Amino acid sequence: MFKRFLVLVWMAIVMLQVPIIAQAADVAVVQDEELEVLASGTYGENLAWQLTSDGTLTISGTGEMQDCVYDQGYAPWYSYKDSIVHVIIEEGITSIGANAFWEHSNLVSIIMPDSLTSIGNSAFFGCTSLDSIVIPKGFFISEAILAKNLLGAIPMLQGNLYLF
Repeated sequence: MFKRFLVLVWMAIVMLQVPIIAQAADVAVVQDEELEVLASGTYGENLAWQLTSDGTLTISGTGEMQDCVYDQGYAPWYSYKDSIVHVIIEEGITSIGANAFWEHSNLVSIIMPDSLTSIGNSAFFGCTSLDSIVIPKGFFISEAILAKNLLGAIPMLQGNLYLF
């Protein structure tokens, strides 16, 4: 009887700490047709980006996102980093480049496509407000990615990690 009680207590504790898991159909992004485009451009030969007045950065295209190497400059949206609150990476993009969102401290959420296969080192380093990540089904996230590559300096993800 005591074992059963301990199991129930343990399950309650686990259930309260487990992030919410959502299916793709549960995650909806509402776009207002009247949003002002604050900035837009291309990144490499295969990607385009657009930042709207609600703080949403949408990246579209196909293939890999270039790495951002310190001596070669930052991502083209870096000068708008304080305005970026949400990131949507559209289907077709297969990687997030190293340092792509370096020190985007106002970034709260990111939605990644099913086509994603890799995340570069320190892609989200210093994103101290990040609390919601939507990751594609079957994408392997190791502790190393969470601790080093994906979240960088964030000691613990406070919000939700959505897997679908």
